[in-house]
Amino acid sequence: MHQFFPINIRRRNGKPIFRLDGREVGPGQYYIMNPLQQIDALLPEQCIGQLGQRRQSRREVMPDIDDLCVSRGAIEGRHLWLNTPFLGGGRIFVSDTLLAAMRAKELKGFVVREVREL
Repeated sequence: MHQFFPINIRRRNGKPIFRLDGREVGPGQYYIMNPLQQIDALLPEQCIGQLGQRRQSRREVMPDIDDLCVSRGAIEGRHLWLNTPFLGGGRIFVSDTLLAAMRAKELKGFVVREVREL
């Protein structure tokens, strides 16, 4: 359903990299994730701009700024997806269930913003 590629992180000079908690970053601890599930779930007419205006089309939606809205029916039963047509790089959508699991495992590196569902 999705692809995960293990990567090693190292410095050119060979010096170790340390986490904020002092532990050394080791091999096999990082992955690049490639979500393969794409869903047309965005409801552009329900997205609201910074000044309170409703968007008229997908082209007007500003995903980093707008109050986004997705179709509950389109995402039902899904936990990780990209919206198609493409909204721009790095905009991965996750379910509340998956987000709770990620937080419980203390996974880091994600910037999360809630979106509405209708």
